[in-house]
Amino acid sequence: FQRHPFKTGYLRKDYNGGDEDYWHMVDETYNYASVSNSNMLGNQLPFTLGKNYPNPVREMTHIPYQIQKPGHMLMEVLNEQGRIVDILANKKEIPGNHMITWNATKHPAGLYLYRMRFEGVQYVGKMIVIH
Repeated sequence: FQRHPFKTGYLRKDYNGGDEDYWHMVDETYNYASVSNSNMLGNQLPFTLGKNYPNPVREMTHIPYQIQKPGHMLMEVLNEQGRIVDILANKKEIPGNHMITWNATKHPAGLYLYRMRFEGVQYVGKMIVIH
């Protein structure tokens, strides 16, 4: 087994307050238990978007999301060409866990995207509709 240096931006360490380049060569063991999403992302994101279920979709699918603070959210469904085919929500939302259901029966089979925008951040998920 031959060791190879691994170049990464995810394994930053604080060497007694010394600055470490964002990209560096790693040739030592690393304790992954000290890594958390907040360490890697810097700030907490204003929301999380879950994977829809079921996927593939026959009739209905559920899209879970979590809001961290109050604000305006927009949830859209787009077809393969990037055209908006449904707007699932366009409203003020309160913090907490939420779920949106999409009825796919009026849409042809194919690949669709669901996109959520909140506080200047957007996430996109993929789903496949089959009939």
